[in-house]
Amino acid sequence: MTDTLTTDQLAARWSMSPQTLENWRSQKPRKGPDYLKLGDGRSAIVIYRVADVVLFERKHKIKGGG
Repeated sequence: MTDTLTTDQLAARWSMSPQTLENWRSQKPRKGPDYLKLGDGRSAIVIYRVADVVLFERKHKIKGGG
């Protein structure tokens, strides 16, 4: 297992559109997990560390009442 995810991979993991993650990154304040942006402008590569994704998921976990 790799320790990073692309936008498309994270979107698939969460069953959402990659566009949603792109929108979250551009919002102020930013939504979503921390990410790395490698490069500049439109050619930049965005990757998410799995550890940051798991931390984000844990922070947003809602416990059941049962």
